Amino acid sequence: MTLRLIILTSLLMLSHWGATAQTVNGRFSTSFYAWEKFDTVNVSKVVPRAFQTLQLDISHGNVSLQSFITGAMNLGNALGDDGRVRVNNLFLRWKNIGGHVETNLGRMPVFAGVGNGAVDGIMLKARGFDDHVALVTYGGANVLNNLTSNGATALDQNFVIGGQVIGMTSGGSRISASYVNRHVERESYTAIRPDSLFNPIGVLIVPDSRSQQIFGLDARYAEDNLVSLYGRYDYDINLQKSLRTELSASLEATNKIALSGRFTYRQPYLPYNSYFTIFPVSPVREYEGGIEYAVSPGLRSFGRVAYVQYTDDASRRLSVGLKTDYGSVSYSGTNGYAGQLSSLDIIAMYPIHNYLLVPAVGFSFASYRLEENVAPKEETYATLIGIAIRPMPTVSFYSQLQLLRNPEVSRDLRWFGKVSYWFNQTLGLFSKESQR
Repeated sequence: MTLRLIILTSLLMLSHWGATAQTVNGRFSTSFYAWEKFDTVNVSKVVPRAFQTLQLDISHGNVSLQSFITGAMNLGNALGDDGRVRVNNLFLRWKNIGGHVETNLGRMPVFAGVGNGAVDGIMLKARGFDDHVALVTYGGANVLNNLTSNGATALDQNFVIGGQVIGMTSGGSRISASYVNRHVERESYTAIRPDSLFNPIGVLIVPDSRSQQIFGLDARYAEDNLVSLYGRYDYDINLQKSLRTELSASLEATNKIALSGRFTYRQPYLPYNSYFTIFPVSPVREYEGGIEYAVSPGLRSFGRVAYVQYTDDASRRLSVGLKTDYGSVSYSGTNGYAGQLSSLDIIAMYPIHNYLLVPAVGFSFASYRLEENVAPKEETYATLIGIAIRPMPTVSFYSQLQLLRNPEVSRDLRWFGKVSYWFNQTLGLFSKESQR
């Protein structure tokens, strides 16, 4: 399935329903990032990079073309990159077919329980029983993390299919079951092997595709504003073992105090036919509890403690802090098997003239080492100064200076800038009035 086919199909469908106008809305952002790169001692060069994002939606009634495209390039030749454009999303959406069905065609994001990522294919969504039951099913070519795909070639070795069934209540509770079957093609290679006479010859090795087949259940209870419960369970069908179990709860004890707790069991996630399945792996169990206290309507304090259990060791984690409408201050600490870490983070911002100007400052300090009494502690500092300018609702500018210091670099100065433009226009490209 090519992007040209998706665009052509979209234009034909929009022209077929051309009795009224089309709506075009989106966001266009340009970003710049520059830092100093040291090749040798006391010899450096400035490396500037530019990033471009375009989110564009063209709709007419229940039919729309959704897209999200990103690009990045170096403004110099310091990294030898001439630029790259990636199509994150580009799909045709037809909603409310028969009042219950939605169809998506193209490269689309998938968030359906255990199935998530990008797919080059088709996705169907349906609702029934007064919107208390929903069904999602999808399938197509698998898209890798670098947003590349082989399209329809070698589809038997590079595909993903899955679905999810969701039951919902009017109070906000829900329960769902999901399934995904994903195959990722592995590249062929040539290796030296002996022939029948034990002479070394080159042999083309075509490995099987990596397979991931997972079933999942999750449920959430949220019938009132006082108690919220959540549970999740993922099972690897190919390896026949549990991958993840999660149980969490939150309670509004009073109008000022909120309590929370969570238990998570995680098994290292390895695809079937992966080389790493030959190594023994062990699960991780994590227990976490937290409390929030509203000091005043604009000031909240929080504290969380966690205990992470490994096979023969454990680690502990602590975080406390204050949050306001204009910033936050927090402290985090970790010890045990995960290493020793102490960090302090401060961020503050203040809107001026109804968010026309929003200056911000931040500071971060961390002291860490991997093993206790083995290596000395190392320290790192970071400071940022930024400002956001929004002269009109559709245009914004942002600039930020970052100064870092760590054991490797005594002074690391970086700059980030961004310009964004939001737009919403009504067109009549295919209407009869525009053709006169």
